[in-house]
Amino acid sequence: MNFLEFCPICIAFDFIFYFSSISKTKNKMSQEKTESTENNQITLKVVDPQGGETVFRIRKTTKFTKLFKVYCERKGYQIGSIKFTFDGILIDEDQTPDELDMEDEDIIEAHLRQVGGF
Repeated sequence: MNFLEFCPICIAFDFIFYFSSISKTKNKMSQEKTESTENNQITLKVVDPQGGETVFRIRKTTKFTKLFKVYCERKGYQIGSIKFTFDGILIDEDQTPDELDMEDEDIIEAHLRQVGGF
């Protein structure tokens, strides 16, 4: 019979050490999950012609359809009456921030569509 196998202090120490290790592992995994969630989201500013800003926080994989719809509802516009550009390029509603290589705090410009002309 080995003394260490039945030593209550040794068993208690092993027990505490084991659960301490599990707790540290869970905390590390939770922190990594939070970081990956934060890395998957992006903050975008939509600026209207009058200079007003509307800030959105969306996933990088979310299609712009959702953002455009919410923006128009907040501002009281019909969805088709506004066009959105990023770096001077028209944004398609089926695109995502990831596809346009957008970064945090990038600016999207909102413009009223003009119909007609000569």
